[in-house]
Order: sequence, then C-alpha cells, then structure tokens
Amino acid sequence: VDADNIQPQERQSRFFSVLYNLTKIINSAPANASFAERLTQEVVFLLQCKSCSLMFLDDTRQNLLSEAHTGLQDQELASIHNSAKNGIIAWVAQHGAPVRIGDIRLDSRFLQVDGEAVFACSILSIPLIVGASVIGVITVTSDKEQYFSKHDEDILGFVGNTIIQDLNNANQFRLSTTDEETKAFNRQYLFIQLPHELERARRFGNPLSVMLFDIDNYREAVAHNGTQAGSYILRQLVTIIKSKIRDIDTLVRYAEDEF
Repeated sequence: VDADNIQPQERQSRFFSVLYNLTKIINSAPANASFAERLTQEVVFLLQCKSCSLMFLDDTRQNLLSEAHTGLQDQELASIHNSAKNGIIAWVAQHGAPVRIGDIRLDSRFLQVDGEAVFACSILSIPLIVGASVIGVITVTSDKEQYFSKHDEDILGFVGNTIIQDLNNANQFRLSTTDEETKAFNRQYLFIQLPHELERARRFGNPLSVMLFDIDNYREAVAHNGTQAGSYILRQLVTIIKSKIRDIDTLVRYAEDEF
C-alpha cells in the first residue's frame, strides 16, 4: 500500500496510537536505549515503511553513531553507516535540514560502495535539533519509489520534535555509559544493567553467563609500541568481538585491558 493511498482515518489512528505508546513508555521509565529502539519500531508502524534508523552525533560532533534501528539487515545497516559518514544522512546532520527523496539512485548525495546492493529506493531523513544544535538524525526508507509524501515528512518531524528531549536524554545516557576509546559499554553501564539482568534471570529461571577476560601482554605492547598502538589493539578487539556476539549479548570494557 503506497503511503499516499492510506486513508486519512487510518493515518490518524496510527498517529495517535504511536504518540500514546511513546508517551506511556516515557512515563513508565527514563528514556534509554530501549526507548530509542521502541521509537524506531513505532515509526515503521506509523509510516508503514521498510526501515527506521536513529543516529546521534558523538561527543566530538563529527560522527553519527547508530543508536537504534528496525527493519535493517547487516548489509543494509552497513549502507546506512556509509551514508552517515559521507552520504545523504551526513548531509542532513551537517545542514540541519530534512531530505525527502523519491529515488536515491538519482541523487548526487547517494554513495554506493562497489558491489553493494541498493536496498532502498525512497528515503526520508529528519534532523533532530535541540536549541540551535543538531544532535542526531532519524531516517526511514522504503523499497518503493516516491513512497514518502510531504505529509509523512511533517508527521516524522512532529514525532521527532515532540520527544526530542527524551531522545536527548537517551543520547546522554548512551554517552555516559559508553567507553570513549573503544565504543564498548563502560563499567557504569555494567553496574546499572547487571542487577536488572540478574533479576530477570531469577524471575524467568533462565541461565545467565558473565565472562571476564583480558589481553595477554597488552602493557608490554603499549610500552614497546606506544599508546596509539594500544588504542588500535583495543578498538580492533572490540570490533572483532562485536561481530561474533549476539544482539542480546553485551560487551563492557571493565578496566584498561579487561572486558
């Protein structure tokens, strides 16, 4: 069903349903990563689109980091990350202006990596602004050409602006619980999350595993090759581990070379 052909009454019903659900989530608990994930799910339902991704600028305000997404496979998520670096989504963050494109293949800002399939035709991307500063971007996609209307743009902008402070809180939570050097979670996140995981395991009778490991000869490597080499080792290790663990698993940097 094309977006422009959805009956106004059905649109209105979805719109109020989404606002009600998000308000209920906000009132029941502080905004965090799960709130961001739920937001992307609700937006996909609202606009009946293929995917939704939420990205925030890091503390350097130079890079967009993925906060949550719905409807994206690994290859599609990689394409979104490329767009966040130099493509359409990066343009939205840099200019603080929305973009609605009916066929991204015809847009000069669309960057396609050699051998990478085009997973979407239409894209709608909205900047998230607090005060005068862009803090992130929310993006929706569709397999169909010319899918999103001006009405969709207004709706997505309204939803984003309505809960922008809660999104900002979620972003601040992410920054405060993320290790700046490796982008793994930090000890603060462990101290917050572990009691919840233990309680959940007790309640449902599920096993819970915690593994602690460190890097052999890490300090010697740093002493011999320098701190930049040490940082490179840590970042590469985190990248490898994240590619091997499941979405429900959590990687925490506990100490200098302990995870």
